[in-house]
Amino acid sequence: MVIKISEPKRFSITILIRKLIAVVLIMLVYYNLMFWLILPQIFANPINLTALIIYYIVGAIDIMIRPIPEKVKITVVEKMIALMGVLQPFLLILAYIENSNIIIPFIPIWNNPIVGYIGIIFLIIGGIIMVISRIQLGKYGTPVVHTGEEHKLVTIGLYKIVRHPMYFGAIFMMLGPYLAFRSIILLIGMTILYLFLLKIRIQFEEETLIGTFGEEYVNYKRRTKKLIPFIY
Repeated sequence: MVIKISEPKRFSITILIRKLIAVVLIMLVYYNLMFWLILPQIFANPINLTALIIYYIVGAIDIMIRPIPEKVKITVVEKMIALMGVLQPFLLILAYIENSNIIIPFIPIWNNPIVGYIGIIFLIIGGIIMVISRIQLGKYGTPVVHTGEEHKLVTIGLYKIVRHPMYFGAIFMMLGPYLAFRSIILLIGMTILYLFLLKIRIQFEEETLIGTFGEEYVNYKRRTKKLIPFIY
């Protein structure tokens, strides 16, 4: 993701505290509370637990390092992606139920721990890519796309290879939990939905950036891939 934004708010203790509160409320309270209230046995499986811990760590780091922009209009796609995050504990509960009631009885080969370990590897890879991408964007790494006076087109690091490395990492983060939980229905369904939303978001973002940076961004598009390094 490469964006042009207004100058984000500078570091302050207030912002740090707000971010810490968000991490505690979202990861440690909301997610875990839903799991404990609805399906506490989800923590009993070591692969599931490892996947959740990695997911929490990446989510916490992402919240802590992302800049906070001035108030901007949030698009429908951004709201839907945020909603997927809100619904994630319930989706993982459904993935667990799917594994117990469909995968194990009828497709036991997919319940192989290797599938779960692949999911964990995906989470680690996706997390690393997302964090590096966010860091390389620096003050431009806000979660929303909007224009402003202070801006710069970031084309260094991972952005020399693909225009949207953060989204590339996010795909791994999307696949990882459902692989770890050894789901098939949720894995396919949520991946299709996420890729659909991602396609709309990237199209909107690139149209915005062409309108903002003009020929500079057009030239950048010519020498880089959109999403998948060396392929697409």
